[in-house]
Amino acid sequence: MKKQLLTLTALFGLSLMLFSCSDDETTTEPDEQEDVVYINNNVYAYVYDEYDIDSDGKAVTETTHKDSVNFEQDINKDGKEAKEYKTYTNESGTYEEAEVTYYSNETNNLYIHSSVLFSTFGSLEAEGISLGDLLTFGNEWFLLADAKAANGAKKTIFTDQVNTEISGFAVTADIKAETYRDGSKSVMVNNEAKDAHVYKVNVNVNVNSITSFDIVAEYYIVPDLGVVKRKVIPFSFTIPLVGSTSVEGTEQVLVNYYMTVQTES
Repeated sequence: MKKQLLTLTALFGLSLMLFSCSDDETTTEPDEQEDVVYINNNVYAYVYDEYDIDSDGKAVTETTHKDSVNFEQDINKDGKEAKEYKTYTNESGTYEEAEVTYYSNETNNLYIHSSVLFSTFGSLEAEGISLGDLLTFGNEWFLLADAKAANGAKKTIFTDQVNTEISGFAVTADIKAETYRDGSKSVMVNNEAKDAHVYKVNVNVNVNSITSFDIVAEYYIVPDLGVVKRKVIPFSFTIPLVGSTSVEGTEQVLVNYYMTVQTES
């Protein structure tokens, strides 16, 4: 899946991209009483509309294209039983294979492989530096969805410190990624209202303690179906001595899905 190349205003001195998130945590009780399974084993293809969203939260219509995320196989991936999906995008006018991602589906929990985080964040760039180069997730699994978790209870899933160079200056980027549930919302899928659990991923990058910002991704997951929407929220940040810059986000919305036909024996 190709995502928008974010060309940002030139960074000044030691400034880089930044991410910030609150350390406050809510302690509300889990609101799920019954067990859930997030991905339906019988869905073999998900078709999404994907497009950029501007700083006002509106779709940039000329960027709209289809992505087909197709189930390939059940596989043991980096120590977990997983589902492998290939994404085909028609951003160029014809469908082309774009990426491979992995999910691990357990009762009440949905784990995402680092490939999913790279799919979400890895193509973002600033001043010639790829965020994918900074986010050294490796080949790891991260808990995205926990149906029994309290709303707002943050879980740190990744931390790292990366040395890089910006505009000829050596800098150190401290990186922290957190996930948490943000309640439920009603969504329309094939003209039918469905209850989606909303999970967020916050990535915090702090560069030499001089600049920082945060990028937030939302995942809307309908139990016994899968991810029906993924959104990277537009954001803005301020570069010392330079000023403020707005960055567009992206949104991917499910428009159709296909299931295997179950026959009676």
